[in-house]
Amino acid sequence: MSQEIASVTFPMETFYKGEVEAILEQGERESYGGKEFYQTLQIEIEDKFDQEVTLEIPYATAITTKNVRRYEEGDRVVVLETRIEEEVRYNVMEHYRTPEVGILAALFVAVVIIVAGRKGFRSLVGLAITLAIIAGWMLPQILEGKNAFWISIESAVVIASITLYLAHGFHRQTTLALASTLSTFFITVVLTSIAVKFTNLFGMGSEDVSYLTFGDFPNLDLRGLVLGAIVIGTLGVLDDITVSQTSVVHELHAANPKLSRKELLRSGLNVGREHIASLINTLVIVYVGAALPVLLLVSTATHPFWVIFNNEAMMEEIVRTLLGSTSLILAVPISTALAAHHYGKIRR
Repeated sequence: MSQEIASVTFPMETFYKGEVEAILEQGERESYGGKEFYQTLQIEIEDKFDQEVTLEIPYATAITTKNVRRYEEGDRVVVLETRIEEEVRYNVMEHYRTPEVGILAALFVAVVIIVAGRKGFRSLVGLAITLAIIAGWMLPQILEGKNAFWISIESAVVIASITLYLAHGFHRQTTLALASTLSTFFITVVLTSIAVKFTNLFGMGSEDVSYLTFGDFPNLDLRGLVLGAIVIGTLGVLDDITVSQTSVVHELHAANPKLSRKELLRSGLNVGREHIASLINTLVIVYVGAALPVLLLVSTATHPFWVIFNNEAMMEEIVRTLLGSTSLILAVPISTALAAHHYGKIRR
């Protein structure tokens, strides 16, 4: 007995840029037991079939708060064309923001070059290389299902080795800063491995991860992804500490070449402790700013506090913050000790 298998037709999706020429209709209406805000937009599609095409596209969104997304004449938008067999539908996805972000990026580049000069330009080149390594090598390797932790470690070592020399030049100070960075980084790797296993983090604390695993990448190494995210994030601020502390010891030695290793170490640590004191507060503020929506959600939740606190998404952020802060603090004595040992040796 033969059985026919129904074929499934997947929609074809195409995205276009467009501009709202006119608001033909807008208002509020009842929908599924609630209210929604609706508009009928006249949109000129800029790049459809290499010519300008004007369409009337409906848009609606549920009114759940006082903040309702609405479009106005002149807004540039992203339009999604969905084609299923002979049926074609158009939807407005969101505002088109890329040109505005490009202006902000150009402003950032200009400020860096004006203020920091050649070093700033070299740092920007290093940033471009970092992004190229992450996008061109690290991410594809992880998506193939390879161990995200080891891929992140390899990427971090290459990035640190290239960008530090590129930004600060091939000097003794840079080599000391790199040695301090890598020493602290590998301590962070060990601490991260222990902490993630100790706290039983699995890697499912983010909705983004769920979309990836249930999509086209079921072989993702989730725990390795958590580990890799922590060590890569830590590397991003480690070089700031190591370069600063190495420079401090270098300047102390240049100002008074008679200072012994112990004196250089003590003076360097005095400066480093001040750096740590301000850094801890800065880190907490940065993480709070990044996780503000989550904190607001937590503050209004009806579950017991310990249940909310124990949630994997919350725990991932806490572990990330604690390990990152611990690594930065460890970088101060490590970089100061290496620099003091080196410059004290030069004196003799």
